[in-house]
Amino acid sequence: MKILIDSLSSQVQVQLDGFPGGGPAATVPGRRLNTLLGAIHSGGTSLVPKPGAEWTWAYSSGPIDEAQLDGCDVFFIMTHHLPSHATDPKFVWSETELDAIESFVKRGGGLLLMSNHNPYPFYDVPLAARFGVTLHNVAISNEQGWVNITGDLLNTSAFGETYLFGVNAIAAHDGCAFSAPPSPEIAVFRPIASFSSDCTSAGQPVPPDWYFAAHLIYGNGQVVFVANSGTCGDYGGNPEPACGAIAWGSNLMFVLNCLRLLGHQPQATALGSCPGGQG
Repeated sequence: MKILIDSLSSQVQVQLDGFPGGGPAATVPGRRLNTLLGAIHSGGTSLVPKPGAEWTWAYSSGPIDEAQLDGCDVFFIMTHHLPSHATDPKFVWSETELDAIESFVKRGGGLLLMSNHNPYPFYDVPLAARFGVTLHNVAISNEQGWVNITGDLLNTSAFGETYLFGVNAIAAHDGCAFSAPPSPEIAVFRPIASFSSDCTSAGQPVPPDWYFAAHLIYGNGQVVFVANSGTCGDYGGNPEPACGAIAWGSNLMFVLNCLRLLGHQPQATALGSCPGGQG
């Protein structure tokens, strides 16, 4: 399975370059995604059903095009934005790039789009719209300052044996939200994780059809949307743009589930069964 990681994702930029001006620890690269990247490597060497199905990953280079996506199984975006609030024209997805990504998914590719709270979704909004999904550029949180999604907020009736396999909780500081009206292009749009009743956006309750994480089938491919890419970041090490939450809840397991299933690899059929299918 080949994973292409968007090099202009905010989490990736901090991993590769640090975050100058964010404090002593923030200027040090290589301290943001080490847990995730190590787990991807492990998933590619020990959890696959057979040789030749190992996981490999690479960072994108320049504008996304058909050539880069050709041969990839999953395109993984972790908030397509600068790590700061500043805007930059180079982050605007061109129509050609959006066409290439949409076509990639229609042909059977997997897209994992993890965005973030306002203003970070700015460049992710038009990409989500290509799939008939509204990415709400808002900031959703609660008085505790972090969102812990457990129990009935997880759609285990639909995803308990797949995307939510082994997942008891998804945790984040905050997030944006996703919703989708009925569309002939979308075969299925279903929530994976919903916000708790104590979450608000600009002081108002979160609408019931706004989701923290959602899944859709689009053409022959699939997309998973997640409202906070900080769920991929290491806690400590490099704390910018905010402390990572990879160790919170079942965040790491959830991300690995997403990559596996978007990349057309089978998940275990029940807890207690090895994901690779061999004991």
